[in-house]
Amino acid sequence: MKKITNRQRGFTIIELMIATTIFSLILMICLAGIMQITKMYYRSITQNRTREVARVIIDEISEAVRYSNQNIQIGTTVTGPQVEGDPETNAVGYFCVGPRRYTYAIDRQVKKNADGSNPKQIKHALWVDSLAGCSASSVDLTIDTPTADGKDLLPENMRLYNLSVSVKNETEKIYEISVGVAYGDEDLLSIKTPDPPTDPPTDLTCENSFVGTEFCATTKFLVTVQKRL
Repeated sequence: MKKITNRQRGFTIIELMIATTIFSLILMICLAGIMQITKMYYRSITQNRTREVARVIIDEISEAVRYSNQNIQIGTTVTGPQVEGDPETNAVGYFCVGPRRYTYAIDRQVKKNADGSNPKQIKHALWVDSLAGCSASSVDLTIDTPTADGKDLLPENMRLYNLSVSVKNETEKIYEISVGVAYGDEDLLSIKTPDPPTDPPTDLTCENSFVGTEFCATTKFLVTVQKRL
């Protein structure tokens, strides 16, 4: 009787190396896809949150203007992003709509732990409070609570890069309100030169960079409001 022997042939080292390489490439492609989807998800959240904050601010100011039976008092005005090294970087503006006073700092990131060492950070960037007859002065936005009855309209890590209230038609009491809000650290944002250019520039934009774009967003609203009272 003949003895039957089964010979089993396994993978060679080269075949194993090729299989491992292909599997690693597939994993890398899948990981890159997951990272890109995650990046897009967080960027969408950042953009939506920034847009919602800007909408709340412009709605707040619009309602105050629409139903105020008093004149709008414009104090110190700062409307556009501050150029690095500009002495007006620390400037603060304010305006009053009836008894409501809005004190704001342009192009300064809200940081609750800001201690003054960074001139581009501040504890409050848009503070609203109520005073009888308003007040021809701004409040101190560098302290924890500028006024007891006020509130902050900008959350942490956001900044105003544009804010203005102007008269479009004095006879018909029509006002134009512009609000620009940005989210992100200083290195993720840059001053955008509009076309045609204005002096000074009035917009910020996110840097065209792959790194950190999910943590940067800018939005701007412009509305016209007619006083009803």
